[in-house]
Amino acid sequence: MAIFAILGTESHGDFRNIIFSNCVVTNTNRGISIVVRDGATVENVYFTDLIIHCNRKHFNWWGDGDPIRFILLKRNAASRLGRIRHVYVRNVQASGEGTSLIKGYEGRPLENIVLENVRLEINTESLPDKRASDILQLQQLQDASLRNVQLVWNEANGREPRWAWALHARQVSGLRLTDVEVGGRGGKQRPIRLDSCSRIFSSSKPLSSLIDQ
Repeated sequence: MAIFAILGTESHGDFRNIIFSNCVVTNTNRGISIVVRDGATVENVYFTDLIIHCNRKHFNWWGDGDPIRFILLKRNAASRLGRIRHVYVRNVQASGEGTSLIKGYEGRPLENIVLENVRLEINTESLPDKRASDILQLQQLQDASLRNVQLVWNEANGREPRWAWALHARQVSGLRLTDVEVGGRGGKQRPIRLDSCSRIFSSSKPLSSLIDQ
């Protein structure tokens, strides 16, 4: 039960030109992960043709049953601030019990993040301490694209009380949404929420009825 495809968190040196491809990941507490805490630059990373299934483990396992987590941090106040840019997630079928998170740092957004032909499904949590809220969160990004992306609530075992938005974007500049679909929440009228976002481009249909700003 190891975390799959993790870059970081010890990140004093750079990571460049990396491909993870043609893998099946099961019974893990996190799927694909980039965590920069020590000043590295991570760029030109491709995650392609993956099947991922995550489920919550004991609290001392790293992760929340989340399929995707890319995050830029500082280990402490004296740490250098790194970068994450040019990351591509393509042809991925993923399910899990946790919120997938792609997040930059204040004043240092993640750059050029692309999700294409991706299905993210969130399942009810198997542990009593509920943590998941949204299927996918984007925070502090510059130029992000979601193309042919499905965000699905699996309600076979009921709804979690903390479930909120299929996609929640905050402080994203340059967000392109193409053929983004949301499924499994018939009673939810606005499953996409945008906070403090700019330069939004969309060809999703009917996105205007799905967005809450």
